[in-house]
Amino acid sequence: NVPECQLTLQFSGRISRSGGIVQSYLSPIPVVLKTVTVKRQMVAVFSQLRVINAAHLIHEKKEPIINNVMLIGIAIQSIALTLAVLLAFRWALREYNGDLLIARTIAFTTLILAELIRAYSCRSERYSLLKLGVFTNRIMVIATLVSFVLLLLVIYVPFLQPIFKTYPLGIKDWSEIILYCIIPLLAGELNKSFVNKLFYRHKERTA
Repeated sequence: NVPECQLTLQFSGRISRSGGIVQSYLSPIPVVLKTVTVKRQMVAVFSQLRVINAAHLIHEKKEPIINNVMLIGIAIQSIALTLAVLLAFRWALREYNGDLLIARTIAFTTLILAELIRAYSCRSERYSLLKLGVFTNRIMVIATLVSFVLLLLVIYVPFLQPIFKTYPLGIKDWSEIILYCIIPLLAGELNKSFVNKLFYRHKERTA
């Protein structure tokens, strides 16, 4: 049996974040550990320190929950998503002689599918989808596939069509929808390439 050992730690560190340099000073923390090896003791200690530091960072007043980069990204992608849905709706009205049922179904499908595709890009504010990889997050892939299947059920299952006011779409409709769904994705990726790149470069120079 390894006897109990009481460790008193003094931790003072500097943590770099996108919002700036955050200083957190922790008072001495007595920690009583029962472990088999010293390695396990240190892992337990530093795990507690990470939790405490995270709490300090959450309450840091200088770094808002939504910073300027996020605001710009939200604005750009919201405009792009709205534009894609309206363009798809307009195309459907012209293609089907003003049939609102088909036009609404196409607009609805464009909105849902664009959000599912855009979700892969939204995993990072800084790194592009090519660097992140499409299939690197298995849970997201499963979630988006399930959501897409539910969308197909709403569109093609006969007894669900009158409930959700949908119309079965053809291959031509899907080809147009996919084209419009690319607009928000491209807007998000371009936002990363230009706005975020300039922002983070400025932060790195002034840090």
